Amino acid sequence: MLQMIQRFSFCVLACSITVCCHTTESIDTSPLCEEEWGWYDEVTGLCWENPGVLVTSGWEYADKYCDGLSLGDHVDWRLPTISELRSLIRDCSATMTAGACNLTDTCINSQTCWNDPCWIACDDDAGTGVAGCYWEAALGDCHLHDYFDILMCGDQFWSSSPVEGNEDSNGWSVEFVGGGVFAAYKVDCMLFLCVRSAP
Repeated sequence: MLQMIQRFSFCVLACSITVCCHTTESIDTSPLCEEEWGWYDEVTGLCWENPGVLVTSGWEYADKYCDGLSLGDHVDWRLPTISELRSLIRDCSATMTAGACNLTDTCINSQTCWNDPCWIACDDDAGTGVAGCYWEAALGDCHLHDYFDILMCGDQFWSSSPVEGNEDSNGWSVEFVGGGVFAAYKVDCMLFLCVRSAP
């Protein structure tokens, strides 16, 4: 909850004039990340929307949805960067943070950064998460279950990071079914999770 807290300070009496200072500050007293609407990653200090909205969409809708999300009295939600999304990967050493996959927030070129470990990654459905997902069990199932989505869309999750050189048409994504990192057309329908910093 955003509360207005008034602070008063009285200044000195000088030359028979009393100067009074009055300030009003906005202090965010909302919980940083509560279990009913989020999952807090103690390693990164990030709060992830949980449960996420398991609908598929193109990149633009996912970006606008997260930017406009108001959840837990917070309005600073956003689509995660590729490094933030990779920080969710568990039990797949090739694509976990600092793994052999070279793709990061500062290296997003598909020719020089997206190397074999990014897409070879790990065996499908062999992670320690729910239903074999390569992420925290607290985040639930990473698989699509809707028949239409299974036929037409991907199990990948959007990041906000574009593919260098194709920023307008392509973005990076992570597939938690197999732990891989992939480029995709921004019009493709995929899943997404919103995130916020929770210092």
